[in-house]
Amino acid sequence: MRRGAAYLLVALASLLLQAEAVNAAEEMPLLMYAPGINPQAFLPISYRCPPRQGGIVEIVKMSAVGGRIKIRVTFEGETPTHASVQRAWPNKPFEGWHEFANPRKRPEAEAERSIWQATLQDADAIRMAICSGVPETRDKYDKILEHNRKHLRPPQFD
Repeated sequence: MRRGAAYLLVALASLLLQAEAVNAAEEMPLLMYAPGINPQAFLPISYRCPPRQGGIVEIVKMSAVGGRIKIRVTFEGETPTHASVQRAWPNKPFEGWHEFANPRKRPEAEAERSIWQATLQDADAIRMAICSGVPETRDKYDKILEHNRKHLRPPQFD
């Protein structure tokens, strides 16, 4: 099975499961906010699709305590050509965190490789399942993100 097809299947399966089932299955990505969720877990709150097959896929995720990450991956056709991850502490602007100028080259360090792999998998799954997928899947995903944005309001510290 092609790697892209495998990501598509994972993304579609994730969208169709109940929130409790998604939280219980470790191999499935955590998508929807539920009470009692790990406050450090990052859940998707927005995405941006490229206007055509190539272009930039952007995903923003947020934790229950207000931290955010922004993933940006540039594709030329099916091939990622640049990837970056930015982070933001609660109530602060995004700052650079990881840059992958050549995403086809696997990083040597374990921690960097883990972030590289998750970044490419997230972007490819969104590109395949949501941006290029059927409208019903995109509608379901948009409802999940709306739910997350509504419930992931970090506490305001004075």
